[in-house]
Amino acid sequence: PGDDLFFLTHERLGELGFTGYEVSSFARSADDRSRHNLATWAHKPYLGVGPGAHSYVPAYGRGREDGQGREDGQGREDRGGRRRWNLPDLDGWLRALEAGGIPPFEEEILSHSQVLLERIMLGLRCTEGIDLQACERDCGAAMTSCVRERAVRLAEQGQVVMDGTGIVPTLDGMALADRLAIELCG
Repeated sequence: PGDDLFFLTHERLGELGFTGYEVSSFARSADDRSRHNLATWAHKPYLGVGPGAHSYVPAYGRGREDGQGREDGQGREDRGGRRRWNLPDLDGWLRALEAGGIPPFEEEILSHSQVLLERIMLGLRCTEGIDLQACERDCGAAMTSCVRERAVRLAEQGQVVMDGTGIVPTLDGMALADRLAIELCG
């Protein structure tokens, strides 16, 4: 029933003039699509302000082939970027600001393999697909070539289309996005 509902939703909304641009997101025109969601799915930087808000800053520059990262100036390796989230405590947030401090937050430093996995997982959910050039830039050629090789079989099965610069899911492939991500990541 889940697969039937997925295809029925795409069919019916298509009849009403909506185009699917993500597994569960539809818009009448490109201007109506959620810019925030598109940026998140494309692994672009975003800033969250306020209690509970999330931010992401990619590590700029080419990923090293040996999988090692760059020093971030505070003794930590900034391999694939960092994700930060403010704790969802309004009182703590306000107290910190009133005291002239930084509100409480937590942070995760991402490895190249985590970034590649996220790019694959999120890209397969979207009609834009996976930008292999961005994957190579951020994660290195060795990691990206494995994904490219595995995608050939999925293309032969009609679940993705390879266009030279990326991997784009077909509607059938988008319905199986989570499974395809596992197959591409090995």
